[in-house]
Amino acid sequence: QPQPTYGQADIMGLARVFTGWDFDSGDRGTPGRVGRPMVQYPRRHETGEKTFLGVTIPAGTDGARSLDVALDTLFAHPNLPPFVSPPFRPSLPRAS
Repeated sequence: QPQPTYGQADIMGLARVFTGWDFDSGDRGTPGRVGRPMVQYPRRHETGEKTFLGVTIPAGTDGARSLDVALDTLFAHPNLPPFVSPPFRPSLPRAS
């Protein structure tokens, strides 16, 4: 059953989680840098409290841990499966 979705406050709280993540600035001349994992720049990360989808990440939580909590929260939300699962349905085995 669909759950209530998100509001502006959720968007703003989640956006604070992603502060400090960027392309690796040590290698700006390499075109393939956008295909490599992003890096966390702690001095650019918002260290204040972040609240979204009913979850609060305490102030002082580092960028990597904030991202872990955010991803766990998003993937545990009951509205995610209807958006993620349709592409996989044709390849799943069916009962006869």
